[in-house]
Amino acid sequence: MRAIDRVVGIPIEGLISSEIGALNTISPFPASIFLDIPVVDAPCNGRAHPTVLMGSLGLHRRPGYRALIAASWGIAGDRSGGSVILIGSLEEVVSILRGIVMLRGSVATARNPVEAEYVKHNAAPGSISLAIDLGSIISSYRSDPRDLSYKIANRLSGLVIEDCVAMEKLSEIREGLDYGRVSIRCGDKDYVLVYANEYIYLETGGSLMALFPDLISTIDISSGMPLLSKDLNKGSRFNIIITSWKNLRLGSGLRYPESYEHLVRVIGIDIRSYLKELLVG
Repeated sequence: MRAIDRVVGIPIEGLISSEIGALNTISPFPASIFLDIPVVDAPCNGRAHPTVLMGSLGLHRRPGYRALIAASWGIAGDRSGGSVILIGSLEEVVSILRGIVMLRGSVATARNPVEAEYVKHNAAPGSISLAIDLGSIISSYRSDPRDLSYKIANRLSGLVIEDCVAMEKLSEIREGLDYGRVSIRCGDKDYVLVYANEYIYLETGGSLMALFPDLISTIDISSGMPLLSKDLNKGSRFNIIITSWKNLRLGSGLRYPESYEHLVRVIGIDIRSYLKELLVG
């Protein structure tokens, strides 16, 4: 963060999350405490997304904008650790960052300082508050996963598919993303759930039930906790919650067709043809 300060030449006055998804939601909070800088409830996206460009607030469309990313990996002082500052077009630095992730695995980043007014119009204000509400529901009702699932679905104006079990799972790494295809049986119906880091689409009988950026969530029946795509294995038992992207707060990064190019290559389906109501330009 201090590296960003030095390059920009003015102090950073607020931090925002890159997305609402697992640890990325809370990643600014330790830095906030350490640096005494507030976290603003306006993450780049109101849901998790699989690629950096999707969480970049549409800055690649901003004339003259030079992306700035400070990245580090490994343990400080360890020979396997390192850090780098990237400056250039958003597409260039995202491509370089993707290469570092593929080589090193987990990478911590601070990136792309912008004005508060730009955040106001291009981020997803209020999404952290919504995540806290959902966390409270999980904390209060996780002992009854069925009730919990319906309460979350009600909060998100979504629906629940109960009593699901993973029958088969195929998984591999594709262009730096964890790709998987899971065959599921829920009651007497069969489904296919595809993910690329995040759950991307759910289909049954060849018909789509949900498609990214719709939110597809899974609740582990035994623990009452969210079940991440990487932990969904053959034999897992869970409920599925889905809700339309229209019920979420999305950042500008999800509204441009080019933001989906990496994802389209990974899953082999150009989902943009289904998202005409969302996409612009």
